Amino acid sequence: MKRFIDILLVLILVVAIGSVFFLSLDQGGAGSSIPSATSTTTASPTATLVASNTPTDTLIPTSVIVPTDAATLTLVPAATATPTLTATPTPTPTYTPTGDPMQSSADLKIHDGIQAGNQIVKAIEAYHQAESRYPLTLDDLVPTYLSVIPLKGAGQGFYYRWFGNTGPMAAEVYWLAFKVASQDHLVCTYYRRLAYWDCNYESP
Repeated sequence: MKRFIDILLVLILVVAIGSVFFLSLDQGGAGSSIPSATSTTTASPTATLVASNTPTDTLIPTSVIVPTDAATLTLVPAATATPTLTATPTPTPTYTPTGDPMQSSADLKIHDGIQAGNQIVKAIEAYHQAESRYPLTLDDLVPTYLSVIPLKGAGQGFYYRWFGNTGPMAAEVYWLAFKVASQDHLVCTYYRRLAYWDCNYESP
């Protein structure tokens, strides 16, 4: 009997403790919210893609050069100045030809002499371009610039004079001359400064 009473008391005590426990759970749930284990998904705003009919500028890489209609300035390197031979004008004697047979013979010798003289003038200028100075004598031209010194008619030679870099005649640079054999005292002279052949009578 006593044992039955002990078991009954234990049951009553368990029921009482259980009642208190459940009451405390109900009161705690009313006073505060217990976080739920269930996770909720918060909707995040999404970007809405709106198609636009407005044309957009095409991105162009900076490394690509886009041609334009605008005129551009093209830099052209300046041409290097090179020395050139002075063109020899057509020889014009200063005297007036006549119908005299001796005069016609002189005209022919003048023409031949000027043609030979022009070869010497070209050689002198070529020498000056290469050596940066003018020859002292016509022999300086042989054999590099002339194989031989040309002779005017009848085996007669040319007279050459260089005036140097200083002095009153320096502007003339040099003279090249020859005598006309068929005419006494008739001399043709090439003036470097004027690039011109002049045929005239010298004093006896």
